[in-house]
Amino acid sequence: MKRTISFMGVLMLGVIFVGLTTSQAQAYEYPYGYGYQYPAPKTPNAGKILLQVQDRGQAWYVNPADQRRYYLGRPSDAFEVMKKLGIGITNANLRKFPVAAFNYYGLPDTDRDGLYDDFEKVYGTDWTNPDTDYDGYTDLAELRNGYNPFGAGFAGYDMAFAKANKGKIFLQVENGGAAWYINPADSKAYYLGRPGDAFNVMRFLGVGATNDTINRIPRGDQYQAYPVCGAYGQAACYNPTQPTYYPTQPAPSYPSQTSNRYYVRLFNVDNVAYAIINGNKTYTASYGADNLIDVTDYIHSGNNTIQFKLYNDTAGYTWGFQIKRNDQVLFSEIAGLVGVTGANGNDAKHTFQDVYNKTVILNESGVSSINGFQQPVPVAPTPSHWYLRVFNADDRGLAVINNKYSLNTSFDQDTGFVDISNYLLTSGNNTIDLRSYNDGGAYAWGFQLKKDSTMIFDDVAGDSGTYGAHGNEYSREYQYSYNKTLTINTNGVVSVRDNR
Repeated sequence: MKRTISFMGVLMLGVIFVGLTTSQAQAYEYPYGYGYQYPAPKTPNAGKILLQVQDRGQAWYVNPADQRRYYLGRPSDAFEVMKKLGIGITNANLRKFPVAAFNYYGLPDTDRDGLYDDFEKVYGTDWTNPDTDYDGYTDLAELRNGYNPFGAGFAGYDMAFAKANKGKIFLQVENGGAAWYINPADSKAYYLGRPGDAFNVMRFLGVGATNDTINRIPRGDQYQAYPVCGAYGQAACYNPTQPTYYPTQPAPSYPSQTSNRYYVRLFNVDNVAYAIINGNKTYTASYGADNLIDVTDYIHSGNNTIQFKLYNDTAGYTWGFQIKRNDQVLFSEIAGLVGVTGANGNDAKHTFQDVYNKTVILNESGVSSINGFQQPVPVAPTPSHWYLRVFNADDRGLAVINNKYSLNTSFDQDTGFVDISNYLLTSGNNTIDLRSYNDGGAYAWGFQLKKDSTMIFDDVAGDSGTYGAHGNEYSREYQYSYNKTLTINTNGVVSVRDNR
């Protein structure tokens, strides 16, 4: 409902807006109130999350709907701001966006498929069943590889639709208003289910911006009549008669310990790259990015540390890291070609971990040392082959390897011995979850694990279709009648945990 403006208020507005027509002063209803606002100029940063690098990294969201910025503040504030600016979307349209792997992981995860319960409930997959469509692949495996977790075939992403809506925040109208952010860099959907999710989106997807860039975008979370002035204490006002600011201000100068300019470059990125300057300033870049960042203000005399990291969530990975002093490249390491071929011979085994982590020591003389690692890291030799068999199921058998890959059987089926060696990590522990679900009446199961030709684990009970386990008893109807986890350590020793 419009509010009445008093005669004195109109007189004051007339003093402020001397020489401007009423068509230029528009009544604009924005999420935080109602008042006279001037149309904001279009900005190339629409839809982005900007981090104010010259002011403690304060975070702003630039709303593409009104081209204005909104202060995100603390995690709880960011969560509320993002939900307040969201627009409605149906589940069918939401599923046209590829979902960022960023959102998959967390606890609790009731069905242990690698997708946490809250995500599954809003996205629509069955949070009590690791394989919603019973096609033999876990929901996580299908989402990671672009397949439909609700039925046959590919997921059916609409990239034209995704790109047309990048930078927007959507609220699921069929799922209680769950919020999603479409990242302009990759057109993927990022779930904002909890305040911590919103905060992590800020931290991982934010793009560094100077005070000049920030101050030239009008605020939408405060009443601003006209004009937007005061950048660096000088006039930098929006001219409503033409979509530009004037005068153009040079970036402010800050005292530095060096007369040189230092830059880090994060490029050829698959999946997420980090640069950490002297342990306290972090920059990130997501898939396909090429970011050249001026870090001079964070470089001091003497030795400086610049840590580069690359995190890989799925399949192959690539990286590109550089340090420049003025126009001179002091450090450069590149592997693979993003979107074409992965590093280390398209290595796809090192998923959900850091595959590159090196610290460069930088001083006035240049790069003095480099410490750290990149994959593949030498590891202890693994067994030639591991084989898994799921059989004798009454009613359904399931094996999930490292929360990603699954073998499913229906009543009385037998998978035979399946070579699972390629799904095992070459370092650290591997887990195999074994489950049998009983739809009613008696139940039976059969699980076997072999290392080469040696039987390591063998657990069979009952005979499906003939007699049930535990004397044909019926006490485990409509539940997992069997639920155990095998853990294979780095020495190939298998331990068993009963989860019932």
